[in-house]
Amino acid sequence: MLSISKEIYSKIQTPSKIREIFEKSKEIKRVNGNDGVFDFSLGNPVVDPPTEFLTALEGIVKEDIMGKYGYINHQGLLETREKVSHYLNVRYDSKVLSKHIVMTVGAAGAINVSLRSIINDGDEVILLTPYFLEYDHYVHNCRGIVKYAPLDRNFDIDLEEIKQVLSPKTRAIVINSPNNPTGKIFSTEKMKALGELLNNHENEHNSKIYMVYDSPYEQLLYNEKFLNPFQVYNRTIYIGSFSKDFGIAGERLGYIATDCKVEDVDLLISACVYNNRVLGFVNAPALMQRAISKMDNLIVNPEPYKKKKELITNILKEAGYKFLEPDGGIFLFPKSPIEDDLKFCRDLAQNHNIFVVPGSSFGRKGHFRLSFSTSDSCILGAAAGFREAYETFMKESCV
Repeated sequence: MLSISKEIYSKIQTPSKIREIFEKSKEIKRVNGNDGVFDFSLGNPVVDPPTEFLTALEGIVKEDIMGKYGYINHQGLLETREKVSHYLNVRYDSKVLSKHIVMTVGAAGAINVSLRSIINDGDEVILLTPYFLEYDHYVHNCRGIVKYAPLDRNFDIDLEEIKQVLSPKTRAIVINSPNNPTGKIFSTEKMKALGELLNNHENEHNSKIYMVYDSPYEQLLYNEKFLNPFQVYNRTIYIGSFSKDFGIAGERLGYIATDCKVEDVDLLISACVYNNRVLGFVNAPALMQRAISKMDNLIVNPEPYKKKKELITNILKEAGYKFLEPDGGIFLFPKSPIEDDLKFCRDLAQNHNIFVVPGSSFGRKGHFRLSFSTSDSCILGAAAGFREAYETFMKESCV
């Protein structure tokens, strides 16, 4: 008899490919030093937090506040929720009230809390591939069933694919924009058509379908494309995070937000607050919430990441790689020069000390993902290796 849950035992036999690659690169760095090791595996922010945030945090630490480090409301500090509410309403012309926001332990906590609040055993959740693989586990955590719908060749919404997996049991669809791993911002036209499709399906089956809109890179945008999630569907649960935008991923500060027009919105938020407590997240870090609440605004400049994006895309273009320019976020999803993306990524690691993640880990073979949230010296230092690997495999394919 196993000493742990059979389900968990089966899960841990296949560890996260991203973390596995990240840990391998760390081990090589530990043995050989950082020079000559180029790690693009993990989406870890490298740009420092905004100066205003650091100033606010320093002020909070020094300020004499009774109970500063004690328990707080499970929903989060009112002053923080008011700050987030104002930010969202200005950015999206929405009507999100502070009472309809729940501060959470990162976006991951927000998604788990949200899904647990709406999913019954056996309900189906649609995931769009390629996708962030942890979504699978989040759905399984609440006894839901995953259904997959591929994005189109340009990584945009494919309505026909979604129609194929919609069923009377569909309860939610997870939308991630800018997308991880592709950097795609879904088109407003396609998203509105999706909203209409979901509404029609609800009416036909007398059901309720939620759009769980995960947007942890929502301020890291690099062109004129912009998507307003509150205007494309009437049952949207917005998932926000300060991890990447503010560069404070380790502090785990995220939130759930809903517009006033969502049906039974107060009941939904009550369910989220309850699950924030009983799932063990309890509440988001109080110190980070206090710092956020003291800032004049929550606007972040994406320019540092835009420069890194331009640096890596220029290098890969010159080497011959094919890819769609990312609209936002911190990831790039090029085509592998060979269909076997696992083999190609293994070669990059073994022969060039370049660590990227196979596209098959995200549900799309023949690609690989790299994070350009790394130092400029890492990006520049990997240029020769990327070029040599591409040339090697292109020569082999011509033989």
